[in-house]
Amino acid sequence: MSAEKTKQAPVGKATHLVEEPDQVVDPNETKSSPPLGPGADTVDYPKRAAAEPLPDIPNFELIKLIGGGGFGKVWLGRNRHVGQFQAVKVFPKTKQQELDGIRECVQRAGEHPHLVPVQLVGETDEWFYCVMPLADDAKGQADLRSPEDYEALTLARYLRRRGPLPTEEALQIADQILTALEHLQSRGAIHADVKPANILRHKGAWKLADFGLLTPSEQVRSGRGTPVYLPPDGKPDDQYALGKTLFRMVSGAELDRFPDFLAGKLSLPANNSQSDGLRLLLLKACAGEAAQRFRNAADMRQALRSLQAVRRTRFLWAAALAGIAAVIGIVFLVVWLGRNESPAKDGNNANAGTAPIPLAQKDTINLRLWEPGNPSRRDLRLHQAGALPVKPGDEFFVEVRLKRPAYPYIVWIDPEGKAVPVYPYAPGRWNKRPAKEQRVAHLDLPEDDPADPDRAKGRPGWTFSEGPGGMETLVLMVRDTPLPRDIDLEQSFGQFPKQPTQHRQAVVWFENGEVLHGDPDRGVNFDVARIDDPVLQSQRLLKTKLQPLFSSTQAVSFANRPSVGDVPEAVPGVEVP
Repeated sequence: MSAEKTKQAPVGKATHLVEEPDQVVDPNETKSSPPLGPGADTVDYPKRAAAEPLPDIPNFELIKLIGGGGFGKVWLGRNRHVGQFQAVKVFPKTKQQELDGIRECVQRAGEHPHLVPVQLVGETDEWFYCVMPLADDAKGQADLRSPEDYEALTLARYLRRRGPLPTEEALQIADQILTALEHLQSRGAIHADVKPANILRHKGAWKLADFGLLTPSEQVRSGRGTPVYLPPDGKPDDQYALGKTLFRMVSGAELDRFPDFLAGKLSLPANNSQSDGLRLLLLKACAGEAAQRFRNAADMRQALRSLQAVRRTRFLWAAALAGIAAVIGIVFLVVWLGRNESPAKDGNNANAGTAPIPLAQKDTINLRLWEPGNPSRRDLRLHQAGALPVKPGDEFFVEVRLKRPAYPYIVWIDPEGKAVPVYPYAPGRWNKRPAKEQRVAHLDLPEDDPADPDRAKGRPGWTFSEGPGGMETLVLMVRDTPLPRDIDLEQSFGQFPKQPTQHRQAVVWFENGEVLHGDPDRGVNFDVARIDDPVLQSQRLLKTKLQPLFSSTQAVSFANRPSVGDVPEAVPGVEVP
C-alpha cells in the first residue's frame, strides 16, 4: 500500500486522451519535453537505473519506461485490478502547465475519434499522472504478449521504418489529423505541437496526442512548441506544423532538407497527377508570412480533399504513345464494366447482357430478392413493397454501390447477434482474407463463378435458409486504403445481443451509425424512438468502434420471418453456394 495520499486531479471529469514524444519548448521551460504517450520516437530510452526511484502510482504497476523528457516520463503500466496494460504518464507537481494543457483539452474538446483519449487523471502527494490506452505495437502484434519488447507505433517510427509513404496514404493520414485539429479549433483551442512523434496509431486509426501545450486560441504565445515545426515568427501554427509533417511523409527527408524544397531544389518522389497540387498545398501551408497560409484546419482539409479527388478521378488506365511530349490538363474519366443488372437466370428475365454501372451519388448497400415461383416477388430491393419479411428459400444478391473506387468491407449480423464476414473475406471465414485487395466501385455478391455448379442450375445468388427469426443486419465499411493486417475486425464486432424484430415489415438504414431519414430509396419502417432496441444499441456500439477505422459506414437492418432450423456457419441465415 502506498504511503502517498491519492486524490483526483483538478481537471474536471476524467475522459479521454493519450500522448507521445519528441522535443518541445515552452517559454517557461529550458528543457525539452515529451508528449504524453506510449513511446519515445526520437530517443532510445535506457532501462531504469537500479537507484532511480520508481513513482508509486495507485492501482498501477509500472513496468517499463517508454518515453520521457523535461515535463515527465511515460511508463508502460499494468492495472493491478484487471491486468490491463496502459500508458501512464507521470510528471511532478512543479509542471503545472502540463496539467493545464490536459485540462483545456478535456474541458474544451472532449472525445474525438482522432484525438488520443485520456482515461484517468489523478495525483499523489508528489505527482500528477495520466492513464491512456497504448498505441498499436510497432511490431504488429494484435495484443501485448511481451511487455519488455513493446514499442509504440508513432508516425515518426513508422516513417523511419517505411521511408517515404505513397501519396495516397500520406494524404489519408493528414486528413485524419486535420479532422482532429478542426475539432479543436472549433472549440477555441490549438494543439501547438503537431509533429510525427505526437501522432500515433491506435487500432488502425492515426490520432493526435500530447496535449501538454494545448492552449486557448486567444492565448497563443511565440516560442511555444517544437522549434523545427514553428513558423519563422515563432508563433505556433497547427497547419504549418502539419504541412512540415506531410512533407516528411511524402519526401522521406528530414526537415533540414525543407529549405531545398522551398527553393525548388528538392522534388517530391511522387510523379503523378497530384505532385504539382501537393507541392502547392505544402507551399501554402508552410508560407513564411502568416497571411499567406491556410487560415484554419478546415481550409487546409478542403484543399487536401480536392487533391485527393484528383487522384480518385484520374484515368484508371493510360496509354503511353511515342511522340507525346506532355500531357495538358487532367481528364476525368472512369469506365466501369458492369455485370448484368438483372442476374436471375431462369429464363424469365428479358434484360440479359451486360451494362456499365456508373459511380453512385452515395455509398449504399442493399439486397435484391427473388422468391422462386412467385412472380410478385422478383428483383425487389429491401425498400420496395412486398420485399419484407425475407423468408426461407428467398434468393438474393448483396448489392453495393460506391461514390468512388475504394476498399469495401462487408459483415453480416444475424438475429442471434453473431457477426460473420461477407467480403473481401471468404464468406463466413474471418481467417480467409485475400492477400491482395482491389479498389472497386460496385459489387454484386456472390460474384460470378462459372465453375459454381449452382450457377449452372440457374440460381441467381445466395439463398436464405431456415433459422431463427429477427432482424438481419448488413454492414458496409469503406476505406481509401486496405485495412491494416494487424487490425482484428472480428474482435471489433464481437458478439451482439439478440436482434428481435419489431414487426414483419421492419427495415431501418444507418449512415455512420445514425438512423438515415429522408432518403426516398432507403425509407425507414422502424420505431427509432425505442432507444433500448438491440438493433439501435448495436449501431451505437459499432459507431464507436468503426468510426476511427473507416471513412464511411452504411448499414441496413431488416426483418427475417421466423422459421425452424439451425443457422449454417458460413453466413447466418444464408446458404452460401
